Amino acid sequence: MKRFLTTLRRDGSFDFYSGLIEIEKYDVRFKDDIEMILRAPPESLGEAWHSEVLSLFVHEYTHYLDLTCTTWGLEFLLRKNNVIKSLSNKNDLKKYSPVFMLNLAEIELHSKLLNVHRRDIKLTDCKTKHEALYNETYGPIIVVYFFTDSDEKVLSTPLSMLSVLESNAYASEILCKIRYLESTNNTDGLIFLKNEVNDYINSPELSEYSLLLILCLKHFEYLSLKECLNFYQSLVWRILSMNGLNLSIISAFLKYTFLNQYVGNAICKDLQRGMSRQVVIFKLILMLHQFVNESEKKSELIDLLKNDPKMILKVFFESNSISVVDSLDVGEWTEFTVHLDTAEACSSLQEKEFISDSSRHNHQKFQHSSWAKLSLADFLLPDALLSDGTVVSAPSRINLDVVNYFDSHLHIMNRIERIYMETDVSKFHIHPDDVSHV
Repeated sequence: MKRFLTTLRRDGSFDFYSGLIEIEKYDVRFKDDIEMILRAPPESLGEAWHSEVLSLFVHEYTHYLDLTCTTWGLEFLLRKNNVIKSLSNKNDLKKYSPVFMLNLAEIELHSKLLNVHRRDIKLTDCKTKHEALYNETYGPIIVVYFFTDSDEKVLSTPLSMLSVLESNAYASEILCKIRYLESTNNTDGLIFLKNEVNDYINSPELSEYSLLLILCLKHFEYLSLKECLNFYQSLVWRILSMNGLNLSIISAFLKYTFLNQYVGNAICKDLQRGMSRQVVIFKLILMLHQFVNESEKKSELIDLLKNDPKMILKVFFESNSISVVDSLDVGEWTEFTVHLDTAEACSSLQEKEFISDSSRHNHQKFQHSSWAKLSLADFLLPDALLSDGTVVSAPSRINLDVVNYFDSHLHIMNRIERIYMETDVSKFHIHPDDVSHV
């Protein structure tokens, strides 16, 4: 099956078509040890290799959670389901396929538009600039440029949903390792981990995984690595869970932040239909940096970033008269709950066995906490597969036979895969020429 998102060394992968996790680094010989490790919080692990195992699973399960317990993820699944339902009707397929293609295009554009100019320069030592551009295939997008001090271009990298999702999963992975190392007072290990992260984010070829983390680390230099990752994940969860009305409200503010208003207005129109969430995350990183640095209460805001990063957004919105309605994102009746009710009522939804038992529970866990404190056992999760097909039980498992699930849906997944392998992924969009007002 085609995989959109994989870990750096392909030690594991999450398949967005099937919703399943495969850990390729281990086989049946490790099954008992792995299941013991997955039940434990990072602080109670006994050996360093346990931390490596747990962090790998945490990375892949973060992808699963982004797909199944956020507004963005449920929208993805519902759009995919509409394609599945229309496979036997060409007219319906023509109607629903381009809509699902919106989500695929936001994930795939990175690999299509990445341009590495030099590989011998650290990205964290570079100056960054960005601009809004129009691309015929993907519509209005943001491209980030990395330059040397002498203005030589090092990297041109597009901002994509892949940037958001992979940075989020990598943040979970590193937070897991930090928690283990802190619990063992392993100062040398923490220094080694910081160097490992530094090497990772400075690789131009991996900018699809690290772009947004680079921006966070460069702009919030007063945050520790742990604090920075926690802040980033809080921001991601809120925006992936945000409803259409709040995205539209934010777009009315963001339109003034684009130098190229011709393309910027088209991006804002895209936000008004629930797309381009990655742009909101990108812009908020930059604006929060400016907001904190220019505030007379800078020290108080830094303290919020360090200790209560979810609150910093509320303060920022109120200070800039951005009338975001919190209850529409984190209340009892939200776009997430509407999508979830729709999905649970849909008898043909492929992932129904996943979300019916877990999505609401997992969504509420993130609403009140984060990966800086949560462990895998706090979530309701499906089992995972090892390289030889061995099934590893999740600590708090969904009652689902993942092998039987995969086998029973394989023919449908193959049909969908063939459709998109035979089609150039593109994003139908509003051309900037057709935007009259925002």
